[in-house]
Amino acid sequence: MAAYDFRTVIGADWSLPKQARLGPAIRTRRIFNESSGYSILAKDGGTDVNPALWKDYPHRSFVNLPVVTLADSRKEMIDPKAMLSFTKRYGLLDNLLTFEEDKEWTEFLESEGLLDYLKEKEDRLMVVESSPSPDTISKEIVGYSSEQIRKLVHTQSLLKYAWRSGDERALDAIDNYLSSGLPIHFDIDEGCFHIYVVNVQRLILMLFLRDHAEGKTAICANPDCPAPYFLKSRKTQKICEAGGCVTWAQRNYALKWWRENESKASKKNKKGTAK
Repeated sequence: MAAYDFRTVIGADWSLPKQARLGPAIRTRRIFNESSGYSILAKDGGTDVNPALWKDYPHRSFVNLPVVTLADSRKEMIDPKAMLSFTKRYGLLDNLLTFEEDKEWTEFLESEGLLDYLKEKEDRLMVVESSPSPDTISKEIVGYSSEQIRKLVHTQSLLKYAWRSGDERALDAIDNYLSSGLPIHFDIDEGCFHIYVVNVQRLILMLFLRDHAEGKTAICANPDCPAPYFLKSRKTQKICEAGGCVTWAQRNYALKWWRENESKASKKNKKGTAK
């Protein structure tokens, strides 16, 4: 079968939550303490997402969300306040639970003052749990089931590992996840396909695969960079464009130049003294 070339534009088509707040880690009939994670409770009905207002791409923003260590289990997870801020700006991720009539669950939500966030079935609950480190993934990724991969992509760990290593197994896992029922719709305008992704997690992974294929994904050389996963604007770029990292690179270059030239000057002076 012959292949056809089309101009394609990928867009975002979902609504931001009207309200969002942090809650405990909740599952139907099971309520965990904060050491098991947390949830984000959101009311639907907000404004449509507008990528023109984003100050950063969602995949770069998500992969750089800070990680904290849980006090009890010593496991790592995305910082709750950072995840809430991300949700308000970009929308809810894929791992959602909807409101269900369950006496134990609803009584707890009501006692915590959270029930008003989940009164309607279209309101959402997103559970965020602890996740393995990228180093753990590098050792165990072959053994991950599709269900575990689904959990990993929403916890950021797999994306970090793929961004840092380019491991084909991780890229295949992301590709397979996207291929399993990608929620999109599209239209055609003047010969151009407009593909609209309907949630932010799928867009994050699509953008990552695109930028990785183009050789743009990179890790900032500054070991103290607060957001080290960045997108290169040129092939030779080794640091991100944050002000602190630019200053760090300039300082390192100046120090390297000084050491090299000081050494040359020292050797020259020694030769002059010998004469």
